Amino acid sequence: MTDDWTSADTVAQGAVTALLIADWGQTRYIALNPQDWHEKNSLLGEHPSSGKVNDYFAAAIVGHAAISYLLPKDLRAGWQYVWIGIEANTVQNNRSLGIRMQF
Repeated sequence: MTDDWTSADTVAQGAVTALLIADWGQTRYIALNPQDWHEKNSLLGEHPSSGKVNDYFAAAIVGHAAISYLLPKDLRAGWQYVWIGIEANTVQNNRSLGIRMQF
């Protein structure tokens, strides 16, 4: 049984999810503009289809939430905040390069 989920867990998971959605939109922009951009995520390949991007991020959002829920409380916050940092950095880096979000 998992430790009790708190409102702080919900806020952190909401932040992860929002950043994953932003990354998703940016990655779709990359996929829809292969003449200008290439993807650096090796799981997606340099020029993924929009469908592959959609599948990847849908699975990432659900998977991250499931792992967060199943982790013991003493590990959950670390997991969430590490991914907030990773995704915030990715989204900001993409933004600084001029990569927009496109759904």
